[in-house]
Amino acid sequence: MSQEGIFAIRLGELECQYERILNCLHLYQSEDHAIIRKELEQVFGEYCDAERRLQKGVNTSRSPAVADLSGAQLDYDRRVQRILQEELPGLAWGNPMPRCM
Repeated sequence: MSQEGIFAIRLGELECQYERILNCLHLYQSEDHAIIRKELEQVFGEYCDAERRLQKGVNTSRSPAVADLSGAQLDYDRRVQRILQEELPGLAWGNPMPRCM
């Protein structure tokens, strides 16, 4: 797969995530806290799934470049999570964010 193809796939993923965030914002403006918390738990579960896939890419990829890219994304995601927990504790959960297992 060409570099353009790889970036086109990632761009499509980012566009889907952006649309989902916009939809969530509209939903959160009108729903009660129980529904919002349930949605956050689902999103967090999806985040953990993505983290596991990245870790698998780091561990099992035959391509050193793909393994490096997966590792870089995983490092970035973990750093953002750490910053959110340390700088903005309890922002989304009312208590510390759960960790992916």
